[in-house]
Amino acid sequence: MLISAALLLAASAVAPPGPAVLTADLDGDGQRETVRAIASGSKIKLEVEDASGKRVTRTNAVSPGKGAEVSLAAGPLGEAGSVLEVAGTVAGRECRTFWRLRSGKLEGLPLTGTRGRLPECFSAGEWTGRWKQPESGAPAYYERESVRATPRGELHRTQVFRFAGFDLMYDAKRSHSEIAGLSIPDVSPVALYPKRLVEALLSCFDLSGFRSRARMRVVTDPDEGLFDVVLEGPKEKKRLPVTEVKHGGDAQEFLWTVGSGAERGNMRVRFALDGRTPVEIAAQGEGPEWNLLYNAVVRRAGGHLEVFASAEDALATQSLLGDWDSKVGSRIQVSLLTTSPAVVSFDKKRVAVNLTQAPSGADVLLVPQNGSSPRTALRLRGPNAFTRLPVDCSGGLETCRIGPTGEEFRRLGTAMNVR
Repeated sequence: MLISAALLLAASAVAPPGPAVLTADLDGDGQRETVRAIASGSKIKLEVEDASGKRVTRTNAVSPGKGAEVSLAAGPLGEAGSVLEVAGTVAGRECRTFWRLRSGKLEGLPLTGTRGRLPECFSAGEWTGRWKQPESGAPAYYERESVRATPRGELHRTQVFRFAGFDLMYDAKRSHSEIAGLSIPDVSPVALYPKRLVEALLSCFDLSGFRSRARMRVVTDPDEGLFDVVLEGPKEKKRLPVTEVKHGGDAQEFLWTVGSGAERGNMRVRFALDGRTPVEIAAQGEGPEWNLLYNAVVRRAGGHLEVFASAEDALATQSLLGDWDSKVGSRIQVSLLTTSPAVVSFDKKRVAVNLTQAPSGADVLLVPQNGSSPRTALRLRGPNAFTRLPVDCSGGLETCRIGPTGEEFRRLGTAMNVR
C-alpha cells in the first residue's frame, strides 16, 4: 500500500494540468456559454459549449510553450456580451490573447497600442492585467501594469484598452506612465525656435539663423520612460531629462527643471488649449541656447491656432506652394507632397525642404528624394518672390556652395518685390 501511494503521488506530480473552465455570456444573447481551455503541445485548445452543452466552436490560441498553465477571464461588455481572455504561462514566458464570440465563432481581438498591434507573448510577470468595470452594466475595460528599473529610476506604466468592435484599442486618457515618480505627459512632436527666427520665417527674409541657432523639442515616450527636452544645434544635440514639474500661472503653463549640474536649467512652458502642443518655452540657464524665448510656428486658421511641426513644414505649406514666373518667361510649379518631413514637388522634382543645411547666401536647400546630390537652393525675397540658385554639393551637404548667378521668380499674379 505504501508503494502504491508513492506511485500515485508521483503520477499526480507529473500529470499535465487539467482544463481551465469559465462560464459567461460571451455573445450577448442572454445565455451563458462554457469555455474550456487546455494546453496541448505548443497550442492552447479552446472549446465553447452553449447552455445545453452543445459544442458551438473550437479553435487554438497561442501558447508560450509545452505544458503551459492556462487560465481564463472575461470582461463584461453589457449587451454586447463579454471579451474572453486566455492566458498561458510556462518557463518564464507568458502569452495573453483576447477573443469575442460572434456568429458562432471565436474571433481574436488584438491589443492595439499607439504604434500598432502589441505582442501577445512576453516575459512572465512583465505585465499584470485585470478587467475593470466603471459602473454596473457599463462595458469593462482592460488595464495592465508594468514596473521595471531604468538608469533614470523606476518606470511604472499603466495601459488601458477599451473594446472597439474588432480590437481592444489603447485608451490614452486612462493610461499613464511615470519615470522616477514623474508623470510622463503626452506631448506633440513640435519644434520651437528662438523668437527672432520665427519672425524671420513669417516675413520670408534672411533665414540664415536656422543654420546657426538651436531648435528645441520636447520628447516623450511612455513606453521607454522618456521625458526630455532636446536642443538640436548645428554641431551637437543635447538631451536634458525633465526632473521636476510644477504648475504655472494657469492651466496651460508649467514650470520645468531640466538636466543637472552645469547643464541644469529652468523652463516656463506654455501649451496650446489642447494641453499637449507646446507653443512657447522661456529657457533660463547657462550657455548660448539659454535665456531665450522659443516659439512654435503658428498661424490663425478659422478662429483657432494651427501649429506647424517644424519651420520646414510651415515654409512648404504657406510660402512655397503655387505657380512662379521668372522675368525671362520660365515657370515653376510647387505642390505639397508630405509634411513631417516637408517634401514638395518643385518643378516636377520631389525634394525635401531643408533650412539647417542651406549654404551661405541661400535660405533653403532643396534635397532630392531620389538620393542624388542637391542642385538647387533658394534665396527668399518675401512671401511672393525668390531667387533660384544653382548649388554644388558634390562633397556632401556640409560642403554645398551656391553658383555666381541665379534666376528671380515671383508668385504668379503678384508684382515683384525684391529688397
